[in-house]
Amino acid sequence: MKQLLLKRVLPLFLLTLMVFTGISTSTLFMQKTYGEENQDPTVVEEPTDPVIPTDPVTPTDPVTPTDPVTPTDPVTPTDPVIPADPVTPTAPDPNPTPVAAPSYNNTDNSSEAETTEEVLTTTESIATPEPTTENPVTITAEGAVLTTTLEDTILTGHLPAESVTFTTTGKTLTAVVNGDVVTAAIATLKAKKAESKSITALILKLPQSTIKDVLATQLKIPGALVNLLDKEGITLEFSQDANTTSLEPKAFNADTYKILETGRELLIDVAINPAVLTNDLILYDEPATVLSSVFSVKAVINDAALPSTEISPMNKGITLSTSLTPDARTSLLKDSIVVACSYNQTDDELLSIHTLYDSEEGIATFNVTASGDYLLASRIITTGSAQSSLFFIIPLALIILGIGFFFLIRDKQQKLKINEGFQNPSEQSGD
Repeated sequence: MKQLLLKRVLPLFLLTLMVFTGISTSTLFMQKTYGEENQDPTVVEEPTDPVIPTDPVTPTDPVTPTDPVTPTDPVTPTDPVIPADPVTPTAPDPNPTPVAAPSYNNTDNSSEAETTEEVLTTTESIATPEPTTENPVTITAEGAVLTTTLEDTILTGHLPAESVTFTTTGKTLTAVVNGDVVTAAIATLKAKKAESKSITALILKLPQSTIKDVLATQLKIPGALVNLLDKEGITLEFSQDANTTSLEPKAFNADTYKILETGRELLIDVAINPAVLTNDLILYDEPATVLSSVFSVKAVINDAALPSTEISPMNKGITLSTSLTPDARTSLLKDSIVVACSYNQTDDELLSIHTLYDSEEGIATFNVTASGDYLLASRIITTGSAQSSLFFIIPLALIILGIGFFFLIRDKQQKLKINEGFQNPSEQSGD
């Protein structure tokens, strides 16, 4: 009876114990890492191909110094010029010849062509501010000056002022991208990338506006340019105040890019709602601390002949980066996590989205894949971590006890078999 119990009941007990332990451990691991997995301060990039070293540069021959310039003989001063006799003024002509009035309807196109060429030359000579990076490389492409910088494996092109036009309406800033200038910059950036196999990412940065205290930004990009940026794998960035909007490759689905290519326009609208939230919000079943104002994000396709339509669903979505205010950073504790959340004014529960937070710079980066309202929030994870430790210790202790109990019973079985072996020979000898 004991052997039957050990062979059938004991394995069933150990199997049940291991299943319970696995369920408890997985539940705990999900609770602990549900919010902490979003706190990696750096973006994990896919491994790149190894850099193939280029051939060493062969030093050129030293420059031979030229012979010193022989000074010429001093110039002999000439005789002073003797002033001529003063001219006697003549009497005015009583019948002056009339002078023809200038014509403003000149039909000669030669002067107009010269004026246009001068304007183009002036446009080409507009100087853009130098970026604060080392070793900038300036390249001219079709009348626009593109300044590129290389940092690690990322080649960044700083677009000139001609690449965007800014207009304001109240607190709304509208930035209209010049497709011709950016298209020329793309060709230049690709040519620069071909010079080095170590470059893995291309970024084009639009110039910032000098307008401050903006509550809404509207970035308008020609649809054909959006499609071209996606095909070439180039990211377009636009920064205003403490916020950056990035249009990365694969942001939308293939069908959306086909629609944009047919003469339409992409509008990325980011608007801040300065109203103060009055209700208490919940994040991960705990009270949340609001770190920013509510802001709405929309991606819209504009068509001159049809009503505008929102892009839904998106693929990778619109990438946003925002800096926390000094007050918000001060309110963070050591064990706080910072996440971007979708906000619904009729619901107190916040839904977090994947967020990368740089604690040194105080910048949160996240992707928006649907139009709606969002905000930044934080919560403490110390209490949850302390409870999670118990869930790990208890299953581990049960496993250890089960293994010890199993080996103890097995040793007893082996001893019983040995004792029976000694008893059987004595019984046989007695017979």
